[in-house]
Amino acid sequence: MAGLTACPLYYTYTEQEIEEYNKRCLSYFWGLGGNIPFPTFKKEYGMNVGYSDIALNERYYLAKQPYAVCNKIIKPNYPYRVKQIPESNDKIDMITGINLISLTTHEIKTLDIRHLLKFARDKNGNIHLPSGNLNSYLISLINNAVPYITLREVLQATVDYIANRHIYFTEEIVEGVYDINLRRHRTNRILNCQFAEYVCHNNH
Repeated sequence: MAGLTACPLYYTYTEQEIEEYNKRCLSYFWGLGGNIPFPTFKKEYGMNVGYSDIALNERYYLAKQPYAVCNKIIKPNYPYRVKQIPESNDKIDMITGINLISLTTHEIKTLDIRHLLKFARDKNGNIHLPSGNLNSYLISLINNAVPYITLREVLQATVDYIANRHIYFTEEIVEGVYDINLRRHRTNRILNCQFAEYVCHNNH
């Protein structure tokens, strides 16, 4: 029909566009976005995030720009059916994690802070809390904050606590309740973050 413009079949983004969007996310994080109370963030955004692809027992250190968008990673020149970059800040992606660099491969991995706060319930109903250094520190920080701690403060505390030290991750597998549909017990994973010991933390 004349006068109508067809909608694009897909959206692609250049590296520059993605970098500019990440800067927008950071700017929003340092402004109003990061001021969201952490209890409100948990309620509105939930704690159920996909399991992390962080390698176990690998040493990591903080990237130069440590704050990360973890909800989605936009690939340059990839054809998306749905628009990935919003025009306004109403639906902008939240900074929810940190960028880590592998000491061995130099690959950058993003870790959503919610992975470090997840607990598991076993088949007997007992609750298993994470036991990692960083996990325990963050849980104590959030639980003891009066009246609350903000999302930005949680992430800042994470970055400050790691500082220039190396960290590594271990996994605890907790056997959960029996699932009738799966015909087996559910497998619950806890990701523990520990500090590497007896190493030179300034050599990257």
